[in-house]
Amino acid sequence: MRQRDRAFLLNVAQFIYMNRVATAYTLAQSITNPGPIANLTVRGIHGQPHPLLGSAHQEALVNELSQARIASIQSIMVARIFAELIAAYEDLGAFCWAVRIRNSHREKGIFVNYIKTRNGDSTQFFQHVIREVSNSTPEKLSIGLDDLLNLPPQGEIQGKVPQELHSMVERDFQEKPKYFYDTARFYTADLGEVWQLATATEQVATQSTPTQGAESYINVILDALPAGTSPNHSKITTEVYNKIKHIFMLTENLSAYADPTDSIHIVHASLKRDHAVVQDWLNGIKSAAGTVNDIASLLILLEGFGVAL
Repeated sequence: MRQRDRAFLLNVAQFIYMNRVATAYTLAQSITNPGPIANLTVRGIHGQPHPLLGSAHQEALVNELSQARIASIQSIMVARIFAELIAAYEDLGAFCWAVRIRNSHREKGIFVNYIKTRNGDSTQFFQHVIREVSNSTPEKLSIGLDDLLNLPPQGEIQGKVPQELHSMVERDFQEKPKYFYDTARFYTADLGEVWQLATATEQVATQSTPTQGAESYINVILDALPAGTSPNHSKITTEVYNKIKHIFMLTENLSAYADPTDSIHIVHASLKRDHAVVQDWLNGIKSAAGTVNDIASLLILLEGFGVAL
């Protein structure tokens, strides 16, 4: 193994893998206890002395606005946790792709290929996973980690890794592909059911329905399309992620965009402000980070016992 690959894998296993989880838990704490963050946010923006306001009046306004913005702070954190989930999947896909092409790409090594990660590397890995599983035959029903990451087959490993550790390695080889496949389907699939296409007048009717529970959702505005134009239903997951990450095109009041005189269609996805949903996202982030750690640790272990990678 190249020296920099070894250093990189140790860095991943000891430090890098914690990034998304630490961030997500910090965001989650702000959902549970939003008051201090709302106060810091409002005070940080509006707390400087204002020439037209007395200090006591300004302090009262800051305190009032801080209370009024608590729910909005929670909405921001919910959206950011979803973004961390997708980012964690992209980290995982890019890392695994770098492992897979470490010896076949013109840039040699895991570290170099990871540091040169381009848009689409995660997608390439997840699409590769889906193809491999879809192409399974009755003679080869199980896809192993060696197939997906271009690792030595288990037969070569068995004689080098001590027996007490080999069962752990064997479990990873057998179980990780199922996790990769489930993650790949979520990351790349057409999730058309979360697209909501409505005209302005339709949106008013939707949002005003008492059973809709509009207050429990944050809406990510994905596009504004002329009447008669259909949205692109593919890669909805990354589209939502990009709108959160790059321009934060979200609203808690989608009906305010209604304009009966305009036929433009607002395309949006809704993120639910719900503890169970957020917990599922946190679990997804932990699983992705744990898998990155597992793969890095596995490669370090194999290399340590003389398995050529």
